[in-house]
Amino acid sequence: MKKPILTAIILTAILGFFFLPHISIHAQVPPYQTLENLPGIGERVGFDADSFSKFLNNAFKIGLTVAIVLSIVMFVIGGIQYMGSDSFSNKEEAKSKFINSVWGLILALGIFLFLNTINPDLVNFKLKISRPELPPPAPSTSIAAPGQPASVLDRADDDAARAILREANVLVNKSFCEKVGDINCTRVGDLATDVISKISNLSKRCNCGPIRITGGTEWWLHGNRNTDLTLNNTDHRPRGRAVDFSKENGLFNRFIQDVDNSLRPMQTANGPLYQMTGVGKFLDENIPGNAPHWHAVFY
Repeated sequence: MKKPILTAIILTAILGFFFLPHISIHAQVPPYQTLENLPGIGERVGFDADSFSKFLNNAFKIGLTVAIVLSIVMFVIGGIQYMGSDSFSNKEEAKSKFINSVWGLILALGIFLFLNTINPDLVNFKLKISRPELPPPAPSTSIAAPGQPASVLDRADDDAARAILREANVLVNKSFCEKVGDINCTRVGDLATDVISKISNLSKRCNCGPIRITGGTEWWLHGNRNTDLTLNNTDHRPRGRAVDFSKENGLFNRFIQDVDNSLRPMQTANGPLYQMTGVGKFLDENIPGNAPHWHAVFY
């Protein structure tokens, strides 16, 4: 019986310190439905932030009241035991109860006075429901409409992709496409992110000198050459996985043809199709009016 009071006081203190006065809830949740009547709320119904705040306030006050009552009860018990016993050991136990009850009472009242002095809100819990602040929408990186200049982000993406490829000894044959419908340009900034890595790894694996990209995501220069992407079924498209490579590097050509000797090329209407395990498909494409090139579609 020496420590129950201190235990109750400590639990009350923890409640006071850790349930801060302003609690922000950043998501909407269904109303909580109580199973029994709650002190200070009344009937058994679902309650909102205000009523839950009342519940916390009453829980703290009830805990503090119980601690004070226990201290007084132990003080009385200790007094009765001290007066009704002649045994030295019993008197010492009674004195211990006296001391513990007094310290418990001081601690309980001290907690309330200490918190109330610092800030009365510390003993007056409030729940503040706040809506989450959503970040502003990211700038659009969609492809510009036909004839409209590409955005700055599009140009930055293209420059960044070219820099990564250049480090892997992969070059791009022409400059950046300023707008949809431009000719004599090549666009690589809109390739799927992992395709840039696959191209770089392919060049490093080949280790056969510079290889050159001759086609990227400039869809209006491929397929039926329609500037309306929805009407053009080419593989060359934003976030696509298709790239054309020049055949000017003989070592690169032999690497594609020989790297997987176990996979024989498949004959197609546009030329033989080579498969490279874990990398992609490479079509030795010969289209009238175009220079011979590798049409690669990465897995």
